[in-house]
Amino acid sequence: MDPNTLKALQGAAGAGGGGGGDPVYVEDVFSTDLWVGNDTARDITNGIDLDGEGGLVWIKARESTEHHGLFDKTREANEWLCSNRSESAATVTGNVTAFNSDGFTIGTAARVNEDTFKNVGWTFRKAPGFFDIVTYTGDTDGSSTQTVSHNLGCKPGMILVKNLDEDQYWAVYHKSMAATHYARLSDGLEFYENSGFWDDTEPTSTQFTVGVTAATNQLGKNFVAYLFADGDDTDAQIFGDDGDEAIIKCGSFNAGYHTESLGFEPQWLLVKRPDSTADWKLFDNMRGFKDNSQDSIQLKPNENDDEDTGPFHITSDGFYYSSSAISYVYVAIRRGPMKTPTDATKVFSADHLTNGSKPGFKPGFPVDWGIFKALTGTADWQAWDRLRWEYDLRFNKIDDEDASSNFIGDNMIGFYDYSTADSDYIGYSFRRAPGFFDIAIYMGEDAITTRPHNLGVAPELMIIKGTDFDDDWVVYFEPVFGSGGL
Repeated sequence: MDPNTLKALQGAAGAGGGGGGDPVYVEDVFSTDLWVGNDTARDITNGIDLDGEGGLVWIKARESTEHHGLFDKTREANEWLCSNRSESAATVTGNVTAFNSDGFTIGTAARVNEDTFKNVGWTFRKAPGFFDIVTYTGDTDGSSTQTVSHNLGCKPGMILVKNLDEDQYWAVYHKSMAATHYARLSDGLEFYENSGFWDDTEPTSTQFTVGVTAATNQLGKNFVAYLFADGDDTDAQIFGDDGDEAIIKCGSFNAGYHTESLGFEPQWLLVKRPDSTADWKLFDNMRGFKDNSQDSIQLKPNENDDEDTGPFHITSDGFYYSSSAISYVYVAIRRGPMKTPTDATKVFSADHLTNGSKPGFKPGFPVDWGIFKALTGTADWQAWDRLRWEYDLRFNKIDDEDASSNFIGDNMIGFYDYSTADSDYIGYSFRRAPGFFDIAIYMGEDAITTRPHNLGVAPELMIIKGTDFDDDWVVYFEPVFGSGGL
């Protein structure tokens, strides 16, 4: 890409978040947010400008069979679509009531805010190289196709199209299956070969083609299309400090027990078997995208089910699939933050727990690593991290990890659930961020190997512990060991 085009795309992506070609990061355009319902209208603040830039909010109640709700800035705030149903767009009350410059507002509807029930919301801001929303009117009477312009600035990797006026299933294009095939987001049917949906015409960096079906191009009907960038396209590699990184990838794999390398650690993953009626599956690192010792927490976009588990696991540069099924297509979004922190209070906190509130330690940010110890008695130092989720290690012991129900990973402001009112603990909370702190998990191979991490700089301190066997903690400290290693 020529420098002028790159600068223009960066400026467009960053408009409302700095603009003028300032660097743009994944945390500027995407967020996973969790909240517990309280039947009271409130703001969900995530720093993303939906009011000025536009975007999509996708919400699901995690503990009930409420439907998925999709709300976007091209329509009225309370006009919803449902990923697991084929119904036309409908106006509902008490759901998403406003798109704000730093997030969105929800009302009191049970679908988004039922008292004591857990909820998740995914925010996608419109930005070149990441995500776009297009509305159009169908122009075919069953005999012609239509080209639709978009502002993604690169080739789409996946497109979701919904007829807003008619009860029609969601139509899905995915680059791995090509424009000769389509799937349905609103059910679990496999990808079918059919030229009527995309006219066998691959989308470009400026437009996509819809065929002659009522699901994508019915005469006089209104449609919405959600476009997700293809991060393999160099025109999508415009994020980060140097404006040369991708934050999204659409791809596929065809092997069971498979490790997929993305070039980044994902925080959000949508997958589908293209050759099967198996459900769509959606994972994110706030609800429990775990290492390969335990299944991750999933929701199904084509069902109104509450959460269950699936065999997808996070790695430092991709994900691992621990089952024998051999074929999947996916969309993955990079983990943030990408920007090097300038405020220490946003990534580290030392706290004193003196009561049984939940979470016990409240630094005010999502905790990736928490360590703590009772100030009285002989209790162990305990170390918990988001990647292993339900397990902890003991700093003062060589033991392997233990399962514990006291840790809270699906929380935006802290960790640890301790219910004894007279507790007296000291705790330290860390958030992963470039130039500050990172966590990497890996399997041993009995051989010298290199392992990826996402620190962005050479580590000066590393602490390593085997998790499934008893052995010592190992420490590397650069001022002492230098380049000589451990």
